[in-house]
Amino acid sequence: MILPKIALRNLSRQLRRSILLGGALSFGMFILVAVNGVTGGLVSSLQKNFAGLVGGHIFFLQLEKDPEGRLVNMVKDDSAFIEALENSGIRYKSMTRQTSILASIIFSGEAVSRSLTGVNWAEEGSFADKLDFAAGSADNMADSDGILISLTLAENVGLLPKKNLTYGEKALVERDVKIKWKAEGKNYDLKKAVDAEVKRLEAEREAEQNRLAPAVIGEEVLAQFSTVYGQQNVASFQVRGIFRTQMDYAAYVDLGVLNAAADMGEGTYNLLGLVLEDYSSLDMKTLRLHTLLQGKYDLVPYQKLVNKAAQTAVGELEKEDFTGSKTIVTNLNNELGSFVQILTAVQAGSFGLFLVIILVVMVG
Repeated sequence: MILPKIALRNLSRQLRRSILLGGALSFGMFILVAVNGVTGGLVSSLQKNFAGLVGGHIFFLQLEKDPEGRLVNMVKDDSAFIEALENSGIRYKSMTRQTSILASIIFSGEAVSRSLTGVNWAEEGSFADKLDFAAGSADNMADSDGILISLTLAENVGLLPKKNLTYGEKALVERDVKIKWKAEGKNYDLKKAVDAEVKRLEAEREAEQNRLAPAVIGEEVLAQFSTVYGQQNVASFQVRGIFRTQMDYAAYVDLGVLNAAADMGEGTYNLLGLVLEDYSSLDMKTLRLHTLLQGKYDLVPYQKLVNKAAQTAVGELEKEDFTGSKTIVTNLNNELGSFVQILTAVQAGSFGLFLVIILVVMVG
């Protein structure tokens, strides 16, 4: 009982100073909690959204060089990875085995670059549940020449009219509204009126898109791409579904059909993705898999993958002289790279500020 009394007596002797120090401590704690909460939420949101976009939190790739020295991205044997995953205790929601290649989607002379992704619809039927369809569906996609495309892609290749007004169209709208504005005696906000007219026209176009979208189902589009061995190829697909998305990234086809067109062997793919139940401590979980895979694959050291996208790591491997196959086990944090780095730096900065405030309080 003596120490608390002494502490209270000392605090009450310099009441103003004690209040200021207490306020500084409270402010520091508030900044730490607020910044960490916001940045942590942003990191979690990025991980959740991008995981749905690219198909996982942890990724497994295998690469080898063909007789001509070209780097071939093709997973032929993932048995050791699956065994290590089971022994790691890492719990996951789903696993995807997909082939993804860069292609030009062509319709009526218009061409747009997209990632053409092959999905094993028999094993990953739930993949289509993530897509918000404006027309059509993913039914009967397995072993077919069907393709699922985004609304944006449909707009860009001319399958559907564009929803958003171009800069030139907005300038014409502003001109017409300004003429009306002057004629009516300038009795309302010009910018607000222009924005309202643009919004009205884009709403009309969106309604027209929705009306026309079902008629696009069954249209034929072409995909031009390079096979895994560098030859140019063109494949024909029929539009089976059009989906809405905020992040237009890929068009989806059947895995077997794409593998045959890309000259990949049956049962192979080029990217395994794991969607984890708990994606906190993602780097630690990836390192755990690396440790369990030592000696089973020729692994690219994890230190070389930190804060690098998989495509960057693949580009570095192209310059190396090696035989056999190289295996990459990476994660979403490395794919996001600078985004995660910036948010982590902000968290570290807020913690540093809190330590300074603590030091000031201690001196006081």
